Amino acid sequence: MSDVPVSVLWLLGGLGTASLAVLGVAASRIASGQPVLATQGQRPETLNGISSSIACAWVAMAVYSAVTTSSAEVSVPSVSGIISSVVLNALLFGILFLPLVISDGRVLRDFGFSRDNWQGQLGDGVLGFLASLAPVGLIFGLTVPFRTQENGHALLRLMESDQSFQTVFWICVSAAVMAPLVEELIYRVVIQTWLEQHLPPRVALVVAAAVFSAVHRFPDALPLFPLAIVLGYLYQQRRSYLSIVVVHALFNATNLAVLLLSLADHS
Repeated sequence: MSDVPVSVLWLLGGLGTASLAVLGVAASRIASGQPVLATQGQRPETLNGISSSIACAWVAMAVYSAVTTSSAEVSVPSVSGIISSVVLNALLFGILFLPLVISDGRVLRDFGFSRDNWQGQLGDGVLGFLASLAPVGLIFGLTVPFRTQENGHALLRLMESDQSFQTVFWICVSAAVMAPLVEELIYRVVIQTWLEQHLPPRVALVVAAAVFSAVHRFPDALPLFPLAIVLGYLYQQRRSYLSIVVVHALFNATNLAVLLLSLADHS
């Protein structure tokens, strides 16, 4: 721990304390027979076939890539590659989102797109983020022996070698903006909703979480599983796209902040 910057220790210590407090409240609700979160909104009875087909094909390709290539084999992208990825993700978002808009005249709120009580949705997102940190941190610690510089996330490896403004800016856009927007649309709004039409809700939640984790490859897949469970449960209970995007964005932003603080301390 001696080589960990004080700023990182304070950040992680504060977030960890808050995480344990949130989990303590959740545990007390479970012990008293109450749901951790009350159910709000309603689950769509059907899902547009275009969105579900595209999402399933995309996930199948991602799973295949994760199975056939290790994290160490994933090359570090260039800045131009990251920009291209951001553009591609924006196009994918539009392709998946538009069919939901025109889907049989249903309102978008069925899929979690609503500005009603947006403050409450933001609050749920912050609480979900905090609830995920302790279990993610615990499993991350257990996977440390399996972690090397070569099998780290490609974007983090790029940031370690290049902290220029342009590089950091596009990494932040990709990881803290586009990834949450697109991945939550794919894995929670489309895939989890589709699974809920064929499986019991809790089973659908776990399957969607397992697929989300698997595409991130070993060893990251293991600590990301509890994050995916929190995201799935929050979406299942609240039906809020904003809430799950906030959880995901804060989680990725925290990882970037920890790395930037560590690099700044060693520069």
